[in-house]
Amino acid sequence: MKARSTWPAALLVVFFGCSGGPAAVGTEQGQTGPGLGPSSVQSLTKLTPAEYASAVSDLLGIAPSAQPVPLGGVSTASGFASAAASADDMALSYYDSAFAIATLATSAAHMRTLLQGAGCAAPSGNSGSAGAACASAFIDALAPLAFRNGPVDAPTLAGLHGVYTAVAVTQGGGFSGGVAAMIEEVLQSPYFLYRGWSG
Repeated sequence: MKARSTWPAALLVVFFGCSGGPAAVGTEQGQTGPGLGPSSVQSLTKLTPAEYASAVSDLLGIAPSAQPVPLGGVSTASGFASAAASADDMALSYYDSAFAIATLATSAAHMRTLLQGAGCAAPSGNSGSAGAACASAFIDALAPLAFRNGPVDAPTLAGLHGVYTAVAVTQGGGFSGGVAAMIEEVLQSPYFLYRGWSG
């Protein structure tokens, strides 16, 4: 008797849960996430270290030769290929790279160049509150370029604005600290690190 009572539930699971296959993140009910259109993603590939350096150069104006290189099949200073890195090592490597790149991007020597695309300038005195409008313009200009595949959804933009506010204003990191934290967030985002092709 037990088999008879559970088969309708199994049929519903198969019909409703498996009929369309796995949906891409952010595509349920017509929603789109950054870099994702309304159709499902067929494959994802992670940026190679060379592609990462090129994307950072295009995005922030920092030459690949000035960037720290994350792990991933890159030869070491000794000229020998690096050992296979664990997932934790890779994540830490990308974190370290993002931190170093954000520090370079928000340095006094580079800040003016960084903000040109947003059409604003850093506030005098590095005030996080006074720089909020410029940071907002910078985030709105940077995110679609960083995530590469179309418009960025409102929750993602709000999250980036929240990172700036939390660091620049709430924690007292100032304008440069807030912008650096937001850049770190972008450079570690899967929407930046991976490419997806819509089907």
